[in-house]
Amino acid sequence: MTPYVRQWVAETVGMFPFVDRRVLEIGSLDVNGGVRDLFSEAQSYLGIDRIPGPGVDLQMDAHDLSHQTLRGKIDDVVCLETLEHDPAFWVTLYKIRMLLRRGGRLMLSVPRFEFVHHHPPDYWRFSEEALSTCLLGGFTILRLDSIPGAHCGLGVIE
Repeated sequence: MTPYVRQWVAETVGMFPFVDRRVLEIGSLDVNGGVRDLFSEAQSYLGIDRIPGPGVDLQMDAHDLSHQTLRGKIDDVVCLETLEHDPAFWVTLYKIRMLLRRGGRLMLSVPRFEFVHHHPPDYWRFSEEALSTCLLGGFTILRLDSIPGAHCGLGVIE
């Protein structure tokens, strides 16, 4: 994660508080810094990633998120600089929608076209239009920005 994405998340948390909310972070492995500390007022925070390490509470693939007890019970999902590494990102987005309760929010960032990295494998790039229309399609967009290196958005599902 870049410092610009972390700054965007900090500003967004300040604008749309996460007090007493259940937050799930997909792709939580702390490689270049994480955001968990920015959600200190959340009721709970669970970080998942395919790779074990710092910031990961549960090692799992987001495609496996189907547990009935979580369905419709998550208040917020944070997915930062992750979908470009997912060979089937649409499956992850489907699982996110399934887990979010009505009024739940998705905080999402994706790298811009000029920012390519190859570890882990890097499959996709999305325009700002793709973020707003496709990735956050069906969400009411609360915030959408293009920042250095990334497109970022926060949407709420009705």
